[in-house]
Amino acid sequence: MGWPARNGGLERCFIQWACVDASILALCRISENRHTFAHLRYVRQDGLPAFYCPDFLLRTSDALYLVETKARKDVNRPDVQHKLKAAQTWCERIDVLLLEQRQALSRHHVLLGESLFHDWRVKGASLAELLRFGRSWPVAAIERQSRLF
Repeated sequence: MGWPARNGGLERCFIQWACVDASILALCRISENRHTFAHLRYVRQDGLPAFYCPDFLLRTSDALYLVETKARKDVNRPDVQHKLKAAQTWCERIDVLLLEQRQALSRHHVLLGESLFHDWRVKGASLAELLRFGRSWPVAAIERQSRLF
């Protein structure tokens, strides 16, 4: 799958970086219609139940990542934070399975804000390094952390 023709610049850059980064072993652009395993339930800000599908599934040598790319203005929105919690819970549920049942890989959800993404890419980091960094920060801290480098 490609990226949205309108407002898909960050997703396009993410795909291009992943395709040239040797630390990324596999990449899948998640389709809401084809990849039903990635339909994650969450509760919207207004209290109604909803489904969320992250943008990408990536594999590195040591982990699988559910990745959501977001414009800077959207990172701290309440619904985005609710989606992040749903994805983190999904990853935690899978990680309690036996190693053989999950290919001996841990699962992580990473929310990549636009400025963090571009800062790391320009500085020559690998995408896998950024994902390892991103999995350790809660949503509200992601944009603040990008300004430290």
